[in-house]
Amino acid sequence: MLLGAIEQQDAGEWDKMFDVNVKSLLNGVHAVISGMIDRKRGTIMNISSVAGPKTFTNLYVGTKFAVHVLSKNLRQELSPHNVRVIVIAPCLPQRSPT
Repeated sequence: MLLGAIEQQDAGEWDKMFDVNVKSLLNGVHAVISGMIDRKRGTIMNISSVAGPKTFTNLYVGTKFAVHVLSKNLRQELSPHNVRVIVIAPCLPQRSPT
């Protein structure tokens, strides 16, 4: 999670976030999907973040939103093959009212 204002952040950090959060997801799916389709079963679990479905002021959010959107696309594409796609989006613990 490389946080920072986009106008101040180094473009190398953008590459790193997209490589880790988006391209690694695609590479992992590509590595296993043929076997799952052949077997007509499987589960892909993608890790996102509370930042995925929300908006904050940094590019990290865009990479986690991509995880959500790609997972929805994969779910639609792979459901006819009995392959499930799950997104885990850890969130911050909720404080109890005091």
